[in-house]
Amino acid sequence: MMTIEKKILISIFALLIVITVFLTIFEITLYLFHSAFNQNILSLKTHNSIWDYLLYQEYISFIDLDIFTINEKRHLLDVKRLLEKINQIWLTLLFFSFAGVIIISFKKLWFSIISKIYLWSLILLIFLIMLSLNFLTNFNFLHSLFFIDNSWVFSQNSILIKLFPIIYFQQFFFIIIFFNMVFLAIYFKVYLSFVSETNE
Repeated sequence: MMTIEKKILISIFALLIVITVFLTIFEITLYLFHSAFNQNILSLKTHNSIWDYLLYQEYISFIDLDIFTINEKRHLLDVKRLLEKINQIWLTLLFFSFAGVIIISFKKLWFSIISKIYLWSLILLIFLIMLSLNFLTNFNFLHSLFFIDNSWVFSQNSILIKLFPIIYFQQFFFIIIFFNMVFLAIYFKVYLSFVSETNE
């Protein structure tokens, strides 16, 4: 019979895997989805320069584009730092997830953990859908958590606002929800197949 401590550890590891999958979807979306569907980009060169700065420059410095105000440059620097932290967390969780999968395979604990992964995935998906129902409020709230002193608030005439309108962030978020739904659907099918084979 499994002890309470082991059940807690298995539940925590299942949550770790679910968060790793979520961050993997986030990272892939971040690298592939750079503008809203049917968006007329104000300046393709500037737009590409921003993404090069955010994702590929190894050093942290202000973006070298004079069209931005100092506040816009500072916000881009804050975003770059945040994305780098998220990437580091993702890589760390990815390592521990792979290590955990190897340990579970040796100890044959798949049946104990597979249902927990599905449960945590379902909880995460419900949470994401709830956030999407009041996207703008939650979007502003998350910004207030990650960025200080309204440094992320700009006028409608801001170059950043024109390059990255709110519709971009909405579509980005919905893409993440969609692929989490795809993962859950595929995983549910695998889960049913696993349970069926175990009961035979």
